[in-house]
Amino acid sequence: MKKYRQLFFAFITVLLLAAAALLMTRPKPFEKKTGGIGDTDEKEQQKYIVESYGENDASIENTDDSEQSHGSAKWYEKNGEPIGDIDGNGQQEYVVYSGEDGANTHFDFIFNGEKIYEHDDECVVELGDLAAYIDLNEDGEEEILLTMTPHVNSMPLMEYAVLKKKDGGWQKLELYKGEDGLNNSFPISVTKGADTFDAVISCEGSEKQIHIDLEPVYSYWKTLAKEDEEGYAQICNYYDMEVLAMAEGACCGVTCDWGIWDIELNSFHGKPCLKAEQGIEGFGKEDFWGSLYLYFDYDKAGKIRVLDMEFEPNDCYNF
Repeated sequence: MKKYRQLFFAFITVLLLAAAALLMTRPKPFEKKTGGIGDTDEKEQQKYIVESYGENDASIENTDDSEQSHGSAKWYEKNGEPIGDIDGNGQQEYVVYSGEDGANTHFDFIFNGEKIYEHDDECVVELGDLAAYIDLNEDGEEEILLTMTPHVNSMPLMEYAVLKKKDGGWQKLELYKGEDGLNNSFPISVTKGADTFDAVISCEGSEKQIHIDLEPVYSYWKTLAKEDEEGYAQICNYYDMEVLAMAEGACCGVTCDWGIWDIELNSFHGKPCLKAEQGIEGFGKEDFWGSLYLYFDYDKAGKIRVLDMEFEPNDCYNF
């Protein structure tokens, strides 16, 4: 009887040891281990092996880092704002905003899944309504036009960039920029002409000159000064003492803040070009003479070509 009891306890001990061993070797549910292996393509992306252990199975899932990493096509698709398919190849373009303290003073432009341009501004900025894929220098290859609208006060402002693919990357073509970071004005001059009331608008790079008759402007302010001498006397004195007495060639007007007001697509002699609008003023923004429109494109070296100019006077002066 003692012998059977010893065999029974030995059998129980074996069962307990077997059960303990089974519990020790059983895989833990949903435990994940992650490691990286180098990819061999040009972007040197990382591909990860994720091991997922379930109750009764083990599987390996390959996921591409491009689906989740900052700066990847999938990341831009998730975090960027779509702006349309500008080159018509079926792939969406995006803009991704960023900046300090939540202010969007920077953005990245994503073209065909790749960041090709980044823009920094001195104030909050948005991509404008116009983004185009068009040949602007007659070389048979399209450039990318982007317009930007910084949030400025008192007067309009539109910035722009023309991007050209060259040497495997994208380069920004010439852009006129004033001393003030917010002033992206063309090199425009407003000078006194040969006659008493003659003002001449010209732009560097163009042989064209536009003459403005300032007599309606002078009469306008004189009439208002009679009705309110105190309010308009200063402007009348500016014309009496300075503008009308200026020598030929002296500066008698300026471009309005903050530079280019608008950019749009246009054509010149049947070829695509850009049309920029800038304001022209005399004594100040209250003495607004009218809008100057500049038609321009680029040469094959990436330099601006001013093709033509037009002036649209302020209606209130009855030019």
